[in-house]
Amino acid sequence: MISDEMMTNDTLKPYFMKNKKWYYFDEENFCYKLDEENFCYKLTDRAPRKAIESYRKFYDDELIKINGEWHIIQK
Repeated sequence: MISDEMMTNDTLKPYFMKNKKWYYFDEENFCYKLDEENFCYKLTDRAPRKAIESYRKFYDDELIKINGEWHIIQK
C-alpha cells in the first residue's frame, strides 16, 4: 500500500490522501489481502464527495505482487 514514507511526490497520492483529516490507517485491521470488509485505509466523516470517489476508485484498482513488492494496477 501507499504510505507517507513511500511518498516522494504528492501527485502519487490518491485524492483522498491529500488531507489527513479525511482518512486514517486502520492499524487494528491491517491487511495484506484486500477485501470489501478489511480495507487498510478508512475514511472519516470529514471526507468530501471527491475524496469518497477517490477512495472507491483506489480500492477498485487491482493490487498485485511483483518480485516481492506490491503494485497497484489501475482498471
